[in-house]
Amino acid sequence: MLEHGSATSRSRLLSALLPLLPSFAMHREACHVVQKAILWSGAEGQRAIVDVLLQSESPYSLVDIACCRHGSFTVEELANVQVCSALLRDRLVRGMPELSASSRGRQVLERFHLAGPAPAAPAAPPCGPGR
Repeated sequence: MLEHGSATSRSRLLSALLPLLPSFAMHREACHVVQKAILWSGAEGQRAIVDVLLQSESPYSLVDIACCRHGSFTVEELANVQVCSALLRDRLVRGMPELSASSRGRQVLERFHLAGPAPAAPAAPPCGPGR
């Protein structure tokens, strides 16, 4: 429906999804539905998705979602949405302490260019006869 349905069908489906969207974003299977909704919704639908995520509270806040294994992919998908990335970046900046403490959160921060990649582990010392 999201990919091949009419604009009216997509709009109806998105309206039905919006109240459940924050919890769906964190669910193993339902997060794929949320990602497709982001991908196939127009600017108005994408803005509605972002508005819902920005208004959601713990345990389904944007920061909670970004720190979650499945939710982080959903938030990363939103990095591609130009109409909303500034709003999201502002909220992510405010949540940096929490996000920085989570590997998934750091991944989201990197995707939004709010943090550099994690430093690589130091190289192991050489082994063998020459050591």
